[in-house]
Amino acid sequence: MKKATILFIVFLIIGLTANSADAQNKNSVREAAYFQIGGDGITMVSLNYDRTIIGSLQGRIGLGYSYAVGNVEILDHNQLVSLPMQAGYLVGGGNNFFEVIGGVTPAYLWDEESEMRTENEFTVVPSLFIGYRHQPMNNGVMFRINFGAGYDREGIHPAIGLGLGVIIN
Repeated sequence: MKKATILFIVFLIIGLTANSADAQNKNSVREAAYFQIGGDGITMVSLNYDRTIIGSLQGRIGLGYSYAVGNVEILDHNQLVSLPMQAGYLVGGGNNFFEVIGGVTPAYLWDEESEMRTENEFTVVPSLFIGYRHQPMNNGVMFRINFGAGYDREGIHPAIGLGLGVIIN
């Protein structure tokens, strides 16, 4: 699992920074910066950067945070910081797309002011989502909603993601 995660991270970073043939044509490359609630299987909120890698393939990297409310805990902890990394395939055209998204979310979990004193923990949560994305061809407001699940040692966790941001071509 660790080797697969490392390979995924390397390919995602290469894809996000590559100067491919598509990158030469600004009309086919779309870059977005957005805020998202949910949508990666473990994180409550995240700030993200999304870019066309090649053709209909998108890559995403973000920085997320979660805080457990009330008696609800996140894998026996009450806080986490995460690095959502996903790849998505877009189907559609113009400004409207159906997307299939998969990836991993490395997360560091810890407790603060909790009766349960557990060790700090690092985990990787794989996830798979489907959804709708409105993404203008040029600069403008980007919106996405997706449904799916993340998987961790406690099982499969259904999740919904809502994202709102801007296209930054």
